[in-house]
Amino acid sequence: MLLGSVAHHVLHHAPCEVVVAPRGYAERDRKGIAKIAVAYDGTVESRAALRRAEALAHETGASIYLIVAEDPVVAGIGTNQEFTPLTNAPAVLKMALESIDPAIEADGTTLDPGWRKADKSVAEAIATACDDDADILVAGTRRPLDRLLLGSVTAHLIDAAPCAVLVVPHEEDE
Repeated sequence: MLLGSVAHHVLHHAPCEVVVAPRGYAERDRKGIAKIAVAYDGTVESRAALRRAEALAHETGASIYLIVAEDPVVAGIGTNQEFTPLTNAPAVLKMALESIDPAIEADGTTLDPGWRKADKSVAEAIATACDDDADILVAGTRRPLDRLLLGSVTAHLIDAAPCAVLVVPHEEDE
């Protein structure tokens, strides 16, 4: 388990996926991965996280639970569109669910857009939506410049999530 600033440094600088487990994780009674939560907002990074979650679901037989936490600023940058959380989060969830292999059981929820007050509250809302039955949360991470300008929800997720968090790195532009 990584703690504190070391975990955050590894999270943003590792060239590979990183899994961070919450305190006390080793003492929990676990029987494998049955439910994979995915932090999703329609951006390139969240689509990469969903594809990784889908591969993990194929490997483990787990179901996928999408948590749509659409940030209108980030989503607008990622897609060159203007987003309104009240009207687009359900559409983002629907499109994401339709993109998942039908052989995988999948469901999801949208978060009330009132949570967008600070990066940490976004992470706390996603962590709360994981409930106690999510075995792992999969999330993407932004490019370094985006993290600097927009913050890092994923960095806060590794502190707030009740389950292990699998962080899928941003693919560098070629």
